[in-house]
Amino acid sequence: MEERYIKLFRILALLGSLLALIMLIMMGIEEYFSRDWETYQEKYQKIAGEYTLQSPEMSRDYRTEIHQIVVDPLNLVDRCPSCHLGIENPALQNAPQPLGSHPGDILSFHPPEKYGCTTCHRGNGRVLEIQDVCQSSEVKSIHSRDYIQSACGKCHLAIFDENPVLPGAEKLYRGLSIFKNEGCLGCHKLRQVGGIIGPDLTEQGNKIRGSYRFRYISGPLTIPNWLKEHFLHPDQISPGSAMLAFDLPEKNLEALITFTLGLFRPDYPLEFYSFHHLREFKQRRRISKSSEIFGMFCAACHGKQGEGKNYQENKTGVPTLDNQDFQAVASRDFIEFSILKGRSGRQMSAWNPEITGLYEEEIQKVVEFVREWRKKGPNFKTVKNLTGDLPTGRILYLQNCAFCHGENGQGGIAVTLNNQDFLTLADDEFIFQTLIHGRSNTAMPAWSRFSADQFASLLKLIRSWQNNPTVKYNPGTISGNVNRGQDLFDHLCIRCHGRQGSGGIGPAILNRDFLKVASDQFLYQTISRGRTHTAMFGWAQDLGKLERIKNEDMRDLIAFMKSRADSIPEQIHSGQSVGRAAPGAKLYEKHCSECHGYNGEGKQAPALHNQEFLSAASNGFLLATISLGREGTTMPSWGRGSEKYPALTGSQRNDIVAFLRSWHLQIIKKTDK
Repeated sequence: MEERYIKLFRILALLGSLLALIMLIMMGIEEYFSRDWETYQEKYQKIAGEYTLQSPEMSRDYRTEIHQIVVDPLNLVDRCPSCHLGIENPALQNAPQPLGSHPGDILSFHPPEKYGCTTCHRGNGRVLEIQDVCQSSEVKSIHSRDYIQSACGKCHLAIFDENPVLPGAEKLYRGLSIFKNEGCLGCHKLRQVGGIIGPDLTEQGNKIRGSYRFRYISGPLTIPNWLKEHFLHPDQISPGSAMLAFDLPEKNLEALITFTLGLFRPDYPLEFYSFHHLREFKQRRRISKSSEIFGMFCAACHGKQGEGKNYQENKTGVPTLDNQDFQAVASRDFIEFSILKGRSGRQMSAWNPEITGLYEEEIQKVVEFVREWRKKGPNFKTVKNLTGDLPTGRILYLQNCAFCHGENGQGGIAVTLNNQDFLTLADDEFIFQTLIHGRSNTAMPAWSRFSADQFASLLKLIRSWQNNPTVKYNPGTISGNVNRGQDLFDHLCIRCHGRQGSGGIGPAILNRDFLKVASDQFLYQTISRGRTHTAMFGWAQDLGKLERIKNEDMRDLIAFMKSRADSIPEQIHSGQSVGRAAPGAKLYEKHCSECHGYNGEGKQAPALHNQEFLSAASNGFLLATISLGREGTTMPSWGRGSEKYPALTGSQRNDIVAFLRSWHLQIIKKTDK
């Protein structure tokens, strides 16, 4: 039995050896008798005579041999001329490929002896068989003619710097424009600039075929087709992807594929690259314009015009930025904080320059760009020349002001407007500037959407409550000791106005918007005279057991307050909460949880139980948003009420604010400095 197996094994070994020998012989025959490059060289010699009159140099006798280009600076060896013998001969313009001349005039400034062939065309230039060059999965596949312009991106393509469109690469640059306009950098980083949600695209063009998963591809298993199907159906081609599908015409889609294939990291000597191209990799790019920044980094989610995405129609909603109710209550601080810190657990990334590669100046530019959507409104010079209409002013006031200031200006959750001390000290311009600009980070929104006639009518209504003439005082600056003034403020004022002067049972008086419109004399008169029928007493009067402050003290206080007019705090102070969280929780569950989620996680509306949001949103912002709502969205006005939603009292709205603030467990600073 054992001898039988030995004999069988010997027979199998002999057959295997014979089979291997046959295969080697066949390979040898193919190598020496069926080589592509030899075949093409034979064809080249046959057609040479046809072009002798046009190109005499072709009449010479060519030897059959391997031709190659060696470019030492690129460590490149290309044997492409072994088949493409006529690439530099213009007489062969109409000859069949691979024997014809190179199309266009690109070789006049990209001579093969300096740049080689695979520098632009890719593929493996060291091999000679067509199948090995074009179809091997082990090397970079050769560019098809449809995407050959992507090769120009290796040395010439600047993403952020302005540079002229390279002649012959129009498709590549159209793809660049689409890439920027579609906001792709909101998720992807490119050359150390951009978002961090998606993969870095800096070396996307360098990826070989084996780097792609073709499991879900329905068409040809090529890199360009993978990109095309991924752009059209990202969640199908890359399951779990949060990337948005592109809805582009075929021409633009092809341009975007060309651009994507043209993304490379420099790996050649510096002299091969354009100046703008190298600047970006050295992080010395130009500072982009505000509209460019928003388009490149924000528009993919927030929309090209800040229109956002509806929470009911989209899997993930995105807040609307051009909404005038949002613009009315969102301070510059709120917008800047939201950009810098993002929203954890949401698609809104933190755009801190250290993370995203944006310049600090670009952050400020995009803040101002977003604020440009706030309607400017008229100027005071126009308004003061109008008489106004009392009934119109009354209607405007009841619709927009009464739910905070009281039906007749008697006050409520906001300051009293019919107070005679206030009316005699505040001139028309003070009131107008307060109305049109609001008070940042407080519950007083900006009413810049009103027309000049509407402002005039509101002013006329407010003045109708006044019994005594407005005090006229000389404008001027009051000097004092800032440090001593801060001590006095901490000792006398924070009990009502808040530790940071951001408001409590009294209004925010270290507010930048307030300090810009309140003159030194206005502050002096208010501090000295107080406000009758309010907790604000006159500090220059006999206060009984309380210490009366001197004229010098008031000067120091004013000097300190004015010193804060241009200060930029490290964090957004929420202000004192005057509501009660326990009843606020019940109100939230009844009126808010359906959209915002029982735990504020965000379902069909923004997430409120979010530490970045609560660090950006002051109590005033929350109260103003609850009171005004968002016109054009499902967020109703709980101050005005409607047929579907009841109007909540001021104390109820403050209770909801107190409940929301109870979720604020971590105070995040706006800057890390």
